Amino acid sequence: MLGSNKRQLDSEHHALGDPRLFVLFLILGISPDIFCAFLGPIFFSAQVTRNSLINKTRTIGAIKLVSLPLIAPIYFISLNACSGYGRSKLLNTYNLYYILILLTLSICFGYSLMYFFQVGGSIPNQEHPLVLLSRTGNFNDKLLVAALVSVVAPIHEEVLFRGLFQAWVLSASFGKLICLFLATSLIFVHQFSQILNFSENRLVLIQIIAFLILCLGACRLGSLISNRMNKILAAAAVFASLHSFAWPSPAGLLPLACGLGWMREVSGSVLPGMVLHSLFNLAGLFLV
Repeated sequence: MLGSNKRQLDSEHHALGDPRLFVLFLILGISPDIFCAFLGPIFFSAQVTRNSLINKTRTIGAIKLVSLPLIAPIYFISLNACSGYGRSKLLNTYNLYYILILLTLSICFGYSLMYFFQVGGSIPNQEHPLVLLSRTGNFNDKLLVAALVSVVAPIHEEVLFRGLFQAWVLSASFGKLICLFLATSLIFVHQFSQILNFSENRLVLIQIIAFLILCLGACRLGSLISNRMNKILAAAAVFASLHSFAWPSPAGLLPLACGLGWMREVSGSVLPGMVLHSLFNLAGLFLV
């Protein structure tokens, strides 16, 4: 099935990948922030404390939800026009089976890894802002978080990462090495202060090393299947590492990211991954 879904996108390999895909990935990646910059003053009021993390999360979340109808068409038009890697039978019976299987595996392995890392010693005050808003906010905040994790995040992240970034990695001769470098860099940037204080946070440093070993193991497993799968799982490591600001979220997201990358490959579409991503996030609201 993997062979039957290969795209013409991979017919030409560039040393660092197709630059069009990467530039589009960067531009569309910051588009929600641009909308936030323009719409932010409308949402802020005199009662809002800008230094409050909860209020900031609430405001940015509301802006992203409101701007989604404007951003989403741009995402899908760009995805299809640039890569041509987004047309398939969408949600057929087999894809639904895959979604259910991967959802179960992602929840079991992902949250087991997060629990294991937390038992080993987590970093204080690194709770995900949306988790914090859902836990401490009012009923409207919980509805906002549910909409963000079930609609906004799956659309935004699947188009960017599985649609554009994964396609770029597949077109790069050094795609795996680039991804492993990015994954390591993201963790060190987000956890730089913790790494500097390694004498007081040895368990956290061990966790970071353990996570990077997991990433290498996933890539090794992918290489046993195909070179494409090797790169796909390396791209998954980047997606997981991007969430390292809320440690140990990357450990829990790595199995999901691997499943989403594989789902993208076998289905030829980002839509099944969006469904899987949405269900995983909704499950997380009840499990976290």
